Amino acid sequence: MLVERGLKTFARYLSLLALAVLVFTACNAVVVLVPRELLVRRVLAGYEEGALGTEDYPGRRVWIGIDQFSDCVMLQTMIDRQPAWLATAISARYLRFDPGGPGTCLRLRDEVAGQGAPVEHVHYHRYWFGNRTVTALLVATLGVGGGRIALTIAGYASVLLLLAVAFRRSRRLGLWTLPIALFALVFGGLPHLGPLYSHAPQWIVCWLAAALLLVVKDMDPHRLRLRAALLGAVFAYFDVLLSTPLCPLLVTAVVYLRCFDASGDARASAKTAGAALVGAGAGIVATVLLKPLLSGAYFGFGGVLGDFFSQLFVRVGASERRWFFAPIAAVWRTLDYATFADGAFKWPIVGFGLAGYGIAIVLWWRRRTQGHALLLGLACTVLLAAWYLGMANHTENHPDLMSRHVFLPLALGWTAVLVQVAAMHRKPLRARADGPAAPF
Repeated sequence: MLVERGLKTFARYLSLLALAVLVFTACNAVVVLVPRELLVRRVLAGYEEGALGTEDYPGRRVWIGIDQFSDCVMLQTMIDRQPAWLATAISARYLRFDPGGPGTCLRLRDEVAGQGAPVEHVHYHRYWFGNRTVTALLVATLGVGGGRIALTIAGYASVLLLLAVAFRRSRRLGLWTLPIALFALVFGGLPHLGPLYSHAPQWIVCWLAAALLLVVKDMDPHRLRLRAALLGAVFAYFDVLLSTPLCPLLVTAVVYLRCFDASGDARASAKTAGAALVGAGAGIVATVLLKPLLSGAYFGFGGVLGDFFSQLFVRVGASERRWFFAPIAAVWRTLDYATFADGAFKWPIVGFGLAGYGIAIVLWWRRRTQGHALLLGLACTVLLAAWYLGMANHTENHPDLMSRHVFLPLALGWTAVLVQVAAMHRKPLRARADGPAAPF
């Protein structure tokens, strides 16, 4: 019976992944339907209006963003057209990078302006680049600058949507979610990453996924795992390994708080949240691995898989010797990119977040109230640190783009405080049919 159920679950996952591959490929094909000439005109106008610059990393420029390099790569993939539309849908192409030549954004401007010598296009098989579909639709309808404004507004709105849905379920759940939303708005890098076509869509999808899991009524762990896997797959369709830990960690925290608010059972809530974490993680991993397999089936497995695994080997830092905690130190040095201001502004925010953990520990120690909320923040911190350390090279190369995730473990300290304060004023929990509720 157990084996039969396992086989059925595995079959569901395979069916889900097969459907995801078809849907993602079809979504990528939408780019081909948008006239290239229109997109080229829009991009050229973006340079003229100041919505695009020729510097790959222009620094802190609100409404443009700090990572113009990735945006220019995304725009290159958007306007590129391969001989076969299916090839365009399966794998994006961008202008070959020349370390000694002009920057990526400058070469993009030369391409849309019809200037400069032709540059070879190379395939980028490793990622789905779902952002290029969103980019093409936004640029075609709103222009480069208008699209940036729309993405920025949507980034803030997605956070507020999760908070509104949480308050709609219950005032207590809304209060527990409030620190997560506030830290995301203040310390989530939205001023510098919110306007970017290469970063904003995955942030928005992540918060929408968390809000969706607050809306669904059935929280059976088996079905939740399947839903979380689907949401993780959608997230991975947009991500390029820069926001990867955010989605499963946010979904896990929100599911745990929702279940504990409804039942008061810490162990059952942890089990359900664990199912969400496993499901979202499995969906992300499977989607990332399916991309080179799909590209290999069309373009040839030799070069595609070789490039994928060689880059993975580099990203985890397996070929380098370094101080073990160097990636975390790099993230710490660039935490100010997660805020509205420069430099020392990160200190009061980090201090405020750590103060939440201090208060939560004191409350637990003196009153022995819901200490499990502290474990939620600790688990989130450990998993995020494990990602930074596991993807050592990737983290050290892009610390300014990956430091935004620190807002979540900082916020969960204050969530732990609010959970414990609620426990002080809550009536004793009635015993469940399968035993008493867990005190810790």
